[in-house]
Amino acid sequence: MIISWYHGSIGRVEAERLLENQPVGSYLVRVSESNSKDYSLSLKNQSGYLHIKIVHQPADGFILGQFSQPFDSISSMIGFYKSNKLPIRGNENLKLLRPMIVEVL
Repeated sequence: MIISWYHGSIGRVEAERLLENQPVGSYLVRVSESNSKDYSLSLKNQSGYLHIKIVHQPADGFILGQFSQPFDSISSMIGFYKSNKLPIRGNENLKLLRPMIVEVL
């Protein structure tokens, strides 16, 4: 399975550059800059960008931010938040609408 929204080890600045001219709800997943064992969901919102940590807790699964339910995989998390609102304060009406596709040369 090809995961089109996973961009690997790009930084926050590069993620924002990719999301810059995209509509609200555009997103990508990347390796976290602060901990290479975690990931970050980078998302375009109404006021700019959000970078939300995705933490893997072996006993529970993947958690988005601090308040999401656990998921078995990041793919299942992304699928859930395409249909359901994000549990992020100030962005309660936001869903994942448009993945940023990885460009392969």
